[in-house]
Amino acid sequence: MDEKEAKVIDYYDLEGMALTNMLNKAKLIICDKNKAKIQAITKENELVETPCIEEKAARRSMAIVSLYIKWSKDIVSKEKAKGISLWDK
Repeated sequence: MDEKEAKVIDYYDLEGMALTNMLNKAKLIICDKNKAKIQAITKENELVETPCIEEKAARRSMAIVSLYIKWSKDIVSKEKAKGISLWDK
């Protein structure tokens, strides 16, 4: 990823961005011994990152973010869901 200035955001915010298809890619960065953070590129080509926390927790969050990035392509769509007109009745 680029070495431009990153906006620091919370882990929950990053996971939410991943789930709503707002991220292109993400990677785990080791800060120092037993500390890590996640750095990601948004769809608007912004660099965002989380604060450094315990490495085990950051790896767990990275696993979630990776799955959300993969799944969000199927979840978030501009198409109207089929059968939704039946909900209005």
